[in-house]
Amino acid sequence: MAEIIPVSKFKVIQDYGIEDGMLKLCEYGKPRLCSHGNGEWHCAVEMFVQGKGITFNITSEFTEKSMLIAVHVCIERLKKALTDLGV
Repeated sequence: MAEIIPVSKFKVIQDYGIEDGMLKLCEYGKPRLCSHGNGEWHCAVEMFVQGKGITFNITSEFTEKSMLIAVHVCIERLKKALTDLGV
């Protein structure tokens, strides 16, 4: 089973908005942001790491309370995954 990387809601506050966050995720793969119709959001990015031959998905939880939090959680988890891979 994949390791769950917890992210503090205070840690993900950044100086960019939803559009900039999604554009940042586009630099690494194919991002998507979706609503479950109940006020909860989910963000994910399908990635391929060149030179490592690794493909994987980074996701937020399915219960994030805003689009911005979902994007920020995904970005923070992406940074952690890339650091762990030594990229």
